[in-house]
Amino acid sequence: SSDVCSSDLFGCGDDDMSIPDASSSEDGGIDASADASMDASADVPPDAATDRLTEVETTMPGGDAIGGFDECTVTTALHMTGRAGHITPCEPLSYSLSTPASGDHYSRWADFRRYEEPVPQGFLVHAMEHGAIVFQIGCGDDCGTLLETIDSLIAAHGDDPACASNDVSARFIVVPNPDLSEGAFALTAWEHVYLGTCVHEESMAAFIEEHYAQGPEDLCARGFDGEDRGGWCE
Repeated sequence: SSDVCSSDLFGCGDDDMSIPDASSSEDGGIDASADASMDASADVPPDAATDRLTEVETTMPGGDAIGGFDECTVTTALHMTGRAGHITPCEPLSYSLSTPASGDHYSRWADFRRYEEPVPQGFLVHAMEHGAIVFQIGCGDDCGTLLETIDSLIAAHGDDPACASNDVSARFIVVPNPDLSEGAFALTAWEHVYLGTCVHEESMAAFIEEHYAQGPEDLCARGFDGEDRGGWCE
């Protein structure tokens, strides 16, 4: 295996905003019974982590590159920080990756849906902790058949029985990520990252099958939808 120095390859950034109090369990608020690990590392400042990608594997499956990349590559890696503390939503929270897949995160999780605007990563990481697969799109208008393939993969997965009582079909999030530069798009699940510069449906499907509903908290409940409410941190 090999290591990637994430501070070089992944855009570091702070989600530095404010949000109304998140003490309610409604819409992805704090629910101690469902989120027993919420204070697991609350005594450690959220910007203290120095996380890296490990076990990086890259293949070249063939096909047309998208997003301005020259070659068709698929890269998978682990992102294991050993941290899962809950931070007040929109408090400063730093990740060394533009597509983090573990670490401290906000005490609310993003609702499972497709978003038109970026979502602060702290909400997405919490959704991954609940077993979600997050499709993060960085290719803008040069995505080829990516969006159609994502729709096909989600449809093929079908409804999640664990979500039936919560008016949710399955634990998938599709969201733009303009900070993504090391791939045209990413799939992220708890502690696992997939980076693609081309659309390779077979490997994307395999990632979903292996990592869907594999977070430490196997929970499907409605989350917080900042886009529907006019802003994540307003």
